[in-house]
Amino acid sequence: MADPLLDFLSDKLPPDVTKRGSDSATAASAYLSRLTSLSFNDIVNNEPAALKSSHYSVNLSLQSLASRSYQGFIASSEQLSTIPSSLDKLNDSINDLKSHLPALESRLADFSKNYHKSSPILQERNRKHTLARTFPKLLDILELPTLLQSATTSSNPSLALDIHSHVRRLYQLYPNVAIIQSVTNECDALLQVLNTQLLTTLRGPLKLPTAIKTIGYLKRTSPDIAPGEEIWGSIFLVARLSFLNSLFQALDPLRELADAEREEWAKSQTESNGDGPAKKPKTTGHQTERFLKRWIEVFREQSFAIVTMYRAVFPPSGSAGANLASAYMAPQTPITPNIKRGSVTGADVDGSDLDSPSPLVTFVPHLITLLTSTLRNYLPVISDGSARESLLTQMLYAAGSLGRLGGDFGMILATGLLGVESGGSEDLIGGDAEGGEWADVMQKHRVLAERLEELATGKGIRTPSVG
Repeated sequence: MADPLLDFLSDKLPPDVTKRGSDSATAASAYLSRLTSLSFNDIVNNEPAALKSSHYSVNLSLQSLASRSYQGFIASSEQLSTIPSSLDKLNDSINDLKSHLPALESRLADFSKNYHKSSPILQERNRKHTLARTFPKLLDILELPTLLQSATTSSNPSLALDIHSHVRRLYQLYPNVAIIQSVTNECDALLQVLNTQLLTTLRGPLKLPTAIKTIGYLKRTSPDIAPGEEIWGSIFLVARLSFLNSLFQALDPLRELADAEREEWAKSQTESNGDGPAKKPKTTGHQTERFLKRWIEVFREQSFAIVTMYRAVFPPSGSAGANLASAYMAPQTPITPNIKRGSVTGADVDGSDLDSPSPLVTFVPHLITLLTSTLRNYLPVISDGSARESLLTQMLYAAGSLGRLGGDFGMILATGLLGVESGGSEDLIGGDAEGGEWADVMQKHRVLAERLEELATGKGIRTPSVG
């Protein structure tokens, strides 16, 4: 609203005070309104002093402000002087940016065209990023063959088989990954080395706990080799037979001496069969006796250990297995080499549901064949009756040991399986065949056993007479 007094005095006041809407005009209008509210005496007497006081206060405030902020005023003045040049530079930069916008837009279009979601470059980048993120896991997978080799070298089959099982699981999950395929092939090759080590263990000195563990490890290393237990039993017996042959080969020095005596004995037998008079053999068979004594000792220990260990590692299971075991493992039942593998008591006609017979059916006769062939070759060379009796007694003990497992071969010796070779050696052995000697040894052993039993029961002890 216009102030009439201000309009009246507009000619006497500065233009900025009378300008409509300005701060000065508003302040002037407020002061004129205050003046009109005062009396004439107040205006004449008091107002000049009040104006003078206000003027003085304002001057002090301006002086204090200038004293405190003169540096800010100077800096502001300097900055204000650079504003025009800065605005010119900003304008030039904006124009330069506008000139580069088409090229930038073209580059952005090319980038979006080349680096879309399914672009090969981004796929390769993602592959490398995934490789960097999964590198520790890949390193663990690549170290599996080294760990398997270390476990194999340190004779830790359990750890080696666990590692190989882990590798096989990885292969089943990722069969098309090249790294998994390479690691699997390398671990399979190392597993064959472990398999060879296990078979070597079976062919060396062996105890029952080690045998059970080794067969268990072999079943895990070759799970697809056979559905039944018979093949593992055959492998076990073949390995133990190899160990037995190695022990026999360790007796080669004694065997060579025995072969020399045997050749000399055979030569004397040939000369006695000619036209001339019979000659007494020049050798007594002492070296042959040493060889046979040691050979029979090894045979007795190892045959008993092999069969006992086999029965512990591969116990018969099921009714068919129990019937078969009772058929050839019953005590005091002679085993002959004529047993057929396919003959099982109570078998079906088609044979589809039959359990395969135990490998012991042919293994024990093979051991007995080794024994009888060795006795045929070397026992006739020994002419000393006491030495022959000692060897036959040793064989009796061997037959008893194996007989407790169902492999008593005493009847085979008694029925002439050790018969005298043609050529007439009756004069050298006292006119008695080996079967007769065997029967005499068995009779003496039986008499001795009866006497020991009488002594144990007290029947053979004489009580001293009371004088």
